[in-house]
Amino acid sequence: MIWPKAVKEYKETLVEYQKVIDNYPNSVWSDKAGLKIGDIYERINESKAAVENYKKIISNKKKDFCNYYVSY
Repeated sequence: MIWPKAVKEYKETLVEYQKVIDNYPNSVWSDKAGLKIGDIYERINESKAAVENYKKIISNKKKDFCNYYVSY
């Protein structure tokens, strides 16, 4: 079980990672932020949201280690 305060902090972190994606969409950091978003969703037991984020990273088809990690 995750404490409600921790879930709140995770959701605040999601907002910050989303800012990276929005501000730097063509950057390697955008994929890495997307991966972290997926990881956070997994941690707070929101598996569907995690999968959707991982799919977004894969669909970008960028040559980066993150894509390999997610698609493996």
